[in-house]
Amino acid sequence: MLTSLKDYQLTYDAILQHDKFIRERAVPLLLNDKLIADSADAGWYYGLGRDRSQRPIIIMSFRKLIDSGIDFENMLDSIDLLGSYMCVNALVPGKVETWHGVIDLKGVGILELPVGSFVSWTKHAKRSYYIRSTTVSFVNTPWVIKKAARIIFSFLDPF
Repeated sequence: MLTSLKDYQLTYDAILQHDKFIRERAVPLLLNDKLIADSADAGWYYGLGRDRSQRPIIIMSFRKLIDSGIDFENMLDSIDLLGSYMCVNALVPGKVETWHGVIDLKGVGILELPVGSFVSWTKHAKRSYYIRSTTVSFVNTPWVIKKAARIIFSFLDPF
């Protein structure tokens, strides 16, 4: 984890933070039958088998997310529910395993993207599922978003 940086206190703090997340957030979500049923019915965020490297795949459909009219707190609950479920049931015990995320932007206009929610969700996921998500792929991306991403990424340092 963070031991390669030789900062063992930081590693210890991350372990304690993750343990607190599991006890206070993940377990209550996994025991909430109504949330499980509502998340499954909405269908905007779900697990779909494994990729060729045998990593679990998580799909997020932004069109279904927008159409569902879900608020940000319920969105985080659903994301944490699936993330916790994946950690408990889809990952091999005793092995450090990661998943692959796919974000589908089919039928989503540039003005419909919930950019603020997406940024907040990314920060939350980075804190809660540190090192679990190795890659995220965007599919069916509108042309304008592709061009904007290329311009933004040209200014970012690859390291």
